[in-house]
Amino acid sequence: MPFISLTLIVVPAALRAWLIAVLLRRGLQRQFRVFFLYNAFGVTIAVLKLVALSIGYRTYFVVYWTTEIPYTLLELLAMLEVFPITFKTFSLLKVFQRTIWAVAAVMIGISLLQAILMPPQHVNRLLAWIYSLEIGVRYVQGGIFVLFVALVKFWQIEWRQYTLGIVLGFGVLVIGTLTPGMLRSEFGTNFTFAFKYVPAVAYIIAVFIWLVMFYRPQAPDPQQSRRAPLSPGEVANMIKRLAASIKESWR
Repeated sequence: MPFISLTLIVVPAALRAWLIAVLLRRGLQRQFRVFFLYNAFGVTIAVLKLVALSIGYRTYFVVYWTTEIPYTLLELLAMLEVFPITFKTFSLLKVFQRTIWAVAAVMIGISLLQAILMPPQHVNRLLAWIYSLEIGVRYVQGGIFVLFVALVKFWQIEWRQYTLGIVLGFGVLVIGTLTPGMLRSEFGTNFTFAFKYVPAVAYIIAVFIWLVMFYRPQAPDPQQSRRAPLSPGEVANMIKRLAASIKESWR
C-alpha cells in the first residue's frame, strides 16, 4: 500500500485515540455521547481497514463500503447533538425542531436530484446509491452548519469552546468531502486525486481542531449566573402559553 494512503489512515486514527483519551479524562463522554461514539467507531474502522489491507484489496473494499453508511449517519447525529446543548431552551420548541428537519429535508432533496440527474460515473448501481447517500448526508451537514451559525448570530448566543470546536471541525469535513465529491460526480475520474486525498486531509484537520478545543478546559459560562432559576422546560412552556395568548387575542 502507498505510504501516503497508509499515513492518511494511521494519523487521523492516532489523533482520534488521543481525542478519546482527552474526552474520557474530562468526563465529556457523557455530555457528548454521540460525538464520543462517532470517534470511537472511527478508530475501530481504521483498525479494520488496516487488517483488511493486510488480507487484500477485495477485503478492504468490502470493509470500506459496509462501514461507510453507519459511520456517515453517526457523523450526522454527532453534529445534530450540538443543537440542544447550544440552544437549550429553544430546542424544546416545535418550531425550532421543525426548522432543523425542514433544512435536512431540503438538503436531502437536493442530493436526490443530484443522484438522479448527475449519478456517479464508473461505479455499479449499489455503490452509486451508497455514494449518493453519503453526498446527501454532506448536504444535510452543510445546511445544518449554515443554520447553526445563522441561529447563533440571530439570537446572539455566545460561542462555547467545545461546541464551537465540534461545529468548526464538521464544517471543515463538509467542505473537504463535498467539494471533491461533486467534482467526481460531474467529471468522473478526472479528479481522482482530489477525491482520494482531500477528504482524508480534511479529516486530519477536523480531528486536530477537536483535539485542540477539547484539550484545554472550557472556561465557566459567563451567562450561568445571570440565568433565571427556571428550567429550560419551564421557560419553553411559558413561551408556548404566551404565543397561545397572542393568538387568542387576535381572534
